[in-house]
This record gives sequence, structure tokens and C-alpha cells, in this order.
Amino acid sequence: RSSDLALYNMDKALIAAPSNCSVRFYLSEILKAFSLKEVSSEISCHAPQWLKEPLKLPALTLNHNYKSFENFLTDANILMSQKRYAQALVLFKAIEEKFQNKSRFWSGYAIALDKLGAYKSAAAKVKKDIVLSKNSEHKKTAEKYRSEERRVGKECRSRWSPYH
Repeated sequence: RSSDLALYNMDKALIAAPSNCSVRFYLSEILKAFSLKEVSSEISCHAPQWLKEPLKLPALTLNHNYKSFENFLTDANILMSQKRYAQALVLFKAIEEKFQNKSRFWSGYAIALDKLGAYKSAAAKVKKDIVLSKNSEHKKTAEKYRSEERRVGKECRSRWSPYH
């Protein structure tokens, strides 16, 4: 499956050079092809100078046919433990489309976004987690994370601004 291979290779590149502008550019283009346009624009870098025309990637989808929420979540958690955040992010997006009102995956979704540098998007997912969570201790932790994300996001956006 070409979409899985693209995400796998993107994750390898991110592990090797997480702040490399070319890597971040290609990551943003792949995420855009997976209909993650907001995240894509948040982490994008300028195109490499040698690229004369904009990329025109076809729409990409994951080819997994999960029957249950637990199967989705298990695979997403395995990807997170392997530091394959781009692929986990796309899987969390698929979970969101299928199981919007389940509370157990939103924090993982936010962490994947955070690891990729999409701080505004991560804060939005934490907000959704807070709304759906019934555990008061979890809500407190998520609120603390969200306020920290706002602070860190502002710092990172100012640091990355020359690249945008």
C-alpha cells in the first residue's frame, strides 16, 4: 500500500531529522493528501528550491478495515510506541471520523500532533478530550496539558516563523 509506505518513510525521516525543512515540507504535503489540511498548514515549511512546481499528490486513505474501536486504538498505540507519529496521526484521524464520541483516543491524537509540532491542533484535540472525559483527575491533567501547549505553541511558532 503506497499510503502506508509513504507514512512509514516519513516517520523514518522525522526520526532522523525532525526539524529539517524539506522533511517538514513533505510531511505537510502527505498530511494534506490525507485531508489533514489544518495540521499540514501548521507544520509546513517552504518547498525545496529545486522543486519548480507544487506537488500534486492524489487523495490518500488508509486501507485498514477495522471492525472495532479497540482494534483502531491498539494499532494507534503501537505506532505511538514506535515513534511513528505521522502514521499514528492519520490513524487517529480515521478513528475520529468513525468514533467521534469516544473519549479514550483524543489524548493520543493530541500527543501525535504535539510530537509533529502542530500545537494549535493538539490543543483543540485536548479540548475535545476534556469535554468527553468523565474522569475528573483526567480532566485536570488535560487542562494542565492544554495550558502548557498554549505556552509552548507560542514559543515554537515564534521560533519557526522565519521558515513559514
